[in-house]
Amino acid sequence: MPNAAAERRTVALHAARSAARRVRAGLARLLDELVPQTCPLCRGPRGPCGCEAFEPLGAAERGALDGAGRSGRCCRCAARVAAPLDGRECRDCRSDPPPFERCVALACYHDTNTREWILRFKHGGRVDLGAVLGARLGRALADAGVDALDGPLVAPVPLHLVRRVERGYDQAHVLARALADELDLACARLLVRRRATAPQGGFSADGRRANVRGAFTLRPRARAAVAGRAVVLVDDVLASGGTARAAARALVDAGAARVWLAVVGRA
Repeated sequence: MPNAAAERRTVALHAARSAARRVRAGLARLLDELVPQTCPLCRGPRGPCGCEAFEPLGAAERGALDGAGRSGRCCRCAARVAAPLDGRECRDCRSDPPPFERCVALACYHDTNTREWILRFKHGGRVDLGAVLGARLGRALADAGVDALDGPLVAPVPLHLVRRVERGYDQAHVLARALADELDLACARLLVRRRATAPQGGFSADGRRANVRGAFTLRPRARAAVAGRAVVLVDDVLASGGTARAAARALVDAGAARVWLAVVGRA
């Protein structure tokens, strides 16, 4: 009983914090209605602020790693490497292939503007930014040839219930819905996170994988929808890839024919 009571208090605390965030977000939307602004990030004039200056992967990463040449990206996981790969996989993907075939990323997470958009969307209560980011990510997927998947399902990488109550929304689901609308695809919550994992930032690459191993499972009624079907898995950021691997593995084990990953920022 004490554990149940403590859990109820924790959920109530998260709900209170979430309610406060929603009030702040509502006030921000009211301000936008009364005093319309053009930039959804800084609320300043769109042209001078430069907040929307996303840089596609590979377009402006000269010397980012080696100080002289150009960095490249793996064709499978979009990881940054020290030299162009010319459409080949990185060493990690060759030695330990991820369960997803390809990662399509909108921009480099280390770009200041991209990071600010994501942080304000994810932690700053700016749920409205998800519609802009999701639509852009959908267009990036179209450019990457998502039509080859022949009408895939779009699914978010889910938050745990407690984390979702605390934040007030599931940012990956917001992105997934906007992406699906942009591409006229079906969006479904296929996965559930069955345990609350610790934040990934404090772990090594191996620790991150261990932290999320087995954390995802298919929803009871989703198996029939997934079997033999291609799925586009959506998340906000891909760093080490541990979370994406665990979520994609759950889909593949459930019978998904192919899995692509779509993220706003790639570290």
